[in-house]
Amino acid sequence: MAQPEIIQPIQQPQPYFQDIQAEIERITSEAPLLITERDKQFYSWLAEQRDSKVSGIVLSPHRSGISESCQYYRMKHSKYRGTILLIPAPVIYIRVPSACTPTQLFSEFHETLRRRKTGSLGDWRNRIRATLKEFGVKLIIVDDAQYLKLKALRELVQIHELLKIPLILIGTEHLYETLRSDWKQVHNSFLSLYEFPAMNLNQTGSVVDKWLNEFLKWPEESDLLYEDVLKVLHEKTVGLTGPLYDALQKMATRALNKGLCKIDEQTVHEVLNGQFKALIREDSGNASNG
Repeated sequence: MAQPEIIQPIQQPQPYFQDIQAEIERITSEAPLLITERDKQFYSWLAEQRDSKVSGIVLSPHRSGISESCQYYRMKHSKYRGTILLIPAPVIYIRVPSACTPTQLFSEFHETLRRRKTGSLGDWRNRIRATLKEFGVKLIIVDDAQYLKLKALRELVQIHELLKIPLILIGTEHLYETLRSDWKQVHNSFLSLYEFPAMNLNQTGSVVDKWLNEFLKWPEESDLLYEDVLKVLHEKTVGLTGPLYDALQKMATRALNKGLCKIDEQTVHEVLNGQFKALIREDSGNASNG
């Protein structure tokens, strides 16, 4: 009697990622700091300002990546051990809130320098000045400086004048417009100017390459580095790090939801066709979806 045929169940291929949601969370939560030649040139200028004790302003488009670049520069010069800022701390970086008053400014200094917020505004002022001197601070970087109120900016100018610590104000074009109009009283303290540019095509390619190979680390080679694909990505994000990372994160998320372990060309175009082109200048024309 013939034996019944044993039908083996069809083996479904196992997905590369056992927990897709966890991979999506990793991609969208972590922010790698990827340095290009434009950052190195910026750091040379910062070093010159520090050594010459000359304050200045840095102008850059919104979400250009300059905030991340400044934080990287600070981490290379000033270290924390747990919650303790180690001495010496030659570079201090603070990011001020909207409509920043003197009280809010010194609050940011307290957070950065790990000092207790006790006493009056005068106590805060004296404590911060003493701490900056004690910690051997040689350069203060103030990000989103266009949000400073004039009284807060004058506090910073006094720090420079009394302690000879150069100040670097980081902001958009609006920062320079405000300096020439509403802040004329302190204009002459910030005559040194640096323009932090958007990335060129080669720099965008370098960031994408590092993001794929040093951060994403998926098993299959992405289509993102094909010349024509990379050119479209660069044109849509105009060399700004923020829009670039947004696009890369969305492409990776969509690829995962498709069951892929690579970012293919189709996914790239799907994402880019569904978003506006980034703007370099605040007064640029209408955003384009093309």
